[in-house]
Amino acid sequence: MHTSNSLRGVGRGAECGYCPPMATTPDECMDRFKASQTPEEALACLDEALALDAGYIPALGSKGTLLGQLGKHEEGLVCFDKVAQLLPMMGAAHYSRGLHLQALGRVEEAVEAYSKAIEVEPGEADAHINRGRLLDEQGEHQKAVDDYDAALELTPDDAVAWSNRGNSLRALERADEALESYDRALKAEPESVPAKLGRSTVLMMRGRLDEANAARPEGTDVDPGVVLEKRRELASGGSLVLRYYPRSHSKPELLDRLADDLLQYVSGLESVGSGLEDGVRIQYLWSVLTVRVRDGERVLCEPSFGSNPMKALDYHVSFSLQAAFMISLLHEMVGVPPSECTFLDAVALSPRVLMEEKIAMHRLHETDERGFSGWVIGPDTLDEVSTLIEGKHALFLPSAALTGIRESLLKVLSLPAGYRVVFQGDTVTSVTDVDGKERYQRPTA
Repeated sequence: MHTSNSLRGVGRGAECGYCPPMATTPDECMDRFKASQTPEEALACLDEALALDAGYIPALGSKGTLLGQLGKHEEGLVCFDKVAQLLPMMGAAHYSRGLHLQALGRVEEAVEAYSKAIEVEPGEADAHINRGRLLDEQGEHQKAVDDYDAALELTPDDAVAWSNRGNSLRALERADEALESYDRALKAEPESVPAKLGRSTVLMMRGRLDEANAARPEGTDVDPGVVLEKRRELASGGSLVLRYYPRSHSKPELLDRLADDLLQYVSGLESVGSGLEDGVRIQYLWSVLTVRVRDGERVLCEPSFGSNPMKALDYHVSFSLQAAFMISLLHEMVGVPPSECTFLDAVALSPRVLMEEKIAMHRLHETDERGFSGWVIGPDTLDEVSTLIEGKHALFLPSAALTGIRESLLKVLSLPAGYRVVFQGDTVTSVTDVDGKERYQRPTA
């Protein structure tokens, strides 16, 4: 979120302060609030002020802000709900509601709150920026651009707005405009890592690999490393191009071999009558690749697993190669060919199961007409699986949602119906087939 990921209060007393007992007025309590040494003391002081006057705006705003800083967004939201009710024309109250709702993942409500902030205070640039980010997450990239443009009318040198605008334009495949936005971000903030990364990505999309590698944010946590390119001439004319980041895997030479095999397979589709026109989709184990025609070249693209895999593309296939390696190794270990399951297919999960160290997975059936893969993650036994599904307690998500959370689970999704898998952390400890036969057991030390 903008404003350095912190909640902005609407009351006075930004510092935490200790409030000794026996304050006689809310103002006295807020004055003493400034001397407190711990969040607990500060909250006690604010609660005392609100006990004296439940509608005291400075205490409500300060408490809502402090609760947000402590990660207690549900409670913080209650504070700003009350502020917004008491002062409906205060834009900061609606903006702070948006921050809490965004932190809670209540995206549509957060968008509404930011919209209300903009309605009552049209000069609220941060509300435009945060609403733009949420619109981007929903795939509404042009609306996001409009929000960033509105913010930049108010704050022309905001590096975050320029960089986010570049991301939206990149998702719209308006590469030249995206580069201009990233350049403006870097002019405002020369060391902006998001702008450097975005600029490098767009240059890679355009096939300007030397510039892309030079522009990357080298030495930072988000540095993807050097991008490599492979190409093959097509019988119909032009080239098929595949790009990937070798550093996305601990053994780059294995990705190199997979990249060669993938390039050969896709180029061979022409010889069997499958065209490689712009927009053609090709299933590649768990991933689905898309052909994009740019400057006479056919570029293999993968879903944008780092942002919005349902609607956006990346002009490389790094994660698809990495997933293919994990899947191939697992199937070689188990001794069974892959069964169909893609990133679009849904998996069912027990609540909070992805936080557990030990996880059991069952595949009830092959992917059905509803797009449910048959995989149930969490219950240990089939009886527990039935209870979860029939009781409608399961959370259904596209398997793409596992990326960035528990990516190791992806390697088993192509196992056939009837299989059961147990993980300990990121390691497969056992695989059992439909007949209850053990196909793999991790050796004990």
